[in-house]
Amino acid sequence: MAELGTQQAQSAQQSRDATDAAQKLKGEKDLLSRELDQSKAEAARLQQALQQSKTNEATLKKQLAEALAQQQKARAQADEAQAQSQVRIDELSTKCESHVKQNAQNEHAWAAEK
Repeated sequence: MAELGTQQAQSAQQSRDATDAAQKLKGEKDLLSRELDQSKAEAARLQQALQQSKTNEATLKKQLAEALAQQQKARAQADEAQAQSQVRIDELSTKCESHVKQNAQNEHAWAAEK
């Protein structure tokens, strides 16, 4: 009979130990589950940040291309304006030289008349 009591006590202790181990494992499982959820949330946040970075990069590349095109257009316009100015300068220079020659001839003619 004593042996039966000992076996029952051992059985009860083993049952308590198994229950404690099961509760400990359940606690560890719950902790790991929360950590997994946190990791998934962080991964989703990082994925969203990566997508936003890619969008920003594409926007910046587009803006850069537009700015370079505008710069190239402005340079072409400046070159054209410079060329037109040079043509006008050449025309005015030729006209000025013509007037200087005409004035010199007029001065000679007036001097001869005096």
